[in-house]
Amino acid sequence: MGINITAGRCGIWDLRRRCAVLVESMGRASSAYTKGIATIRLHSRVNEGLEINLDLYILRTIMSTTPVTSIGTSSWNHINWLRLADLTFGTPGHIDLLLGADTWSAIIQDGEVAGNVNQPCALQTRLGHAYTANKCDVQRLDVLLPQFSEEEASSEIRNPEEDECECIFMNTVTRRPDGRYSVQIPFRRDALGLGYSRRAVLPQFLQLERKLASNQKLREKYVEFMREYEALGHMKVVGDSDM
Repeated sequence: MGINITAGRCGIWDLRRRCAVLVESMGRASSAYTKGIATIRLHSRVNEGLEINLDLYILRTIMSTTPVTSIGTSSWNHINWLRLADLTFGTPGHIDLLLGADTWSAIIQDGEVAGNVNQPCALQTRLGHAYTANKCDVQRLDVLLPQFSEEEASSEIRNPEEDECECIFMNTVTRRPDGRYSVQIPFRRDALGLGYSRRAVLPQFLQLERKLASNQKLREKYVEFMREYEALGHMKVVGDSDM
């Protein structure tokens, strides 16, 4: 659920902390590393009893301007009287926060206001009512998704690799103290070793060094990223005897 600040009041609880996580869009059309992480306390402007603490990854841009063009809402008489989560729903603007499914379950409430077939519905949330697809589309998805799942299950043919991957997941998945999950990477048992790669990668490394030597700004960014990568424990320095 994408919202802007009008949906609630946000107070910064913890200062921004260093965190570099690769975030990819659907289909890997684009990707970017986070600029850090911060904890906020979210309050609703329509429900004073709501208070949610969230760990948010910081990105330069979450998504493109939404909606793309202005939307006329004057004819939506069935929902114009509602107290909306987003007061500027029909006006193009930036998304400030993107809430995940775990937060959605904490703010969604029973209640739906529907109009005609070609008109949007409004779902009741603890941040106010939020527009969604028209009722016909929602009902259609409710019918199609279970059918699709049944067809997929009936046509699925499992192979030994999938069973082994599932076994690794079930035996190694754990939940860390910070609430995140950790699981072993499912390496293939018959995979070939990396072998001696120094001869192949050394020329590439020297080429990169020459490129960075001619671009001071790029070099500073590269060094900063690599130091942060090392600080996060994603890599470590090795000696000549280890290569």
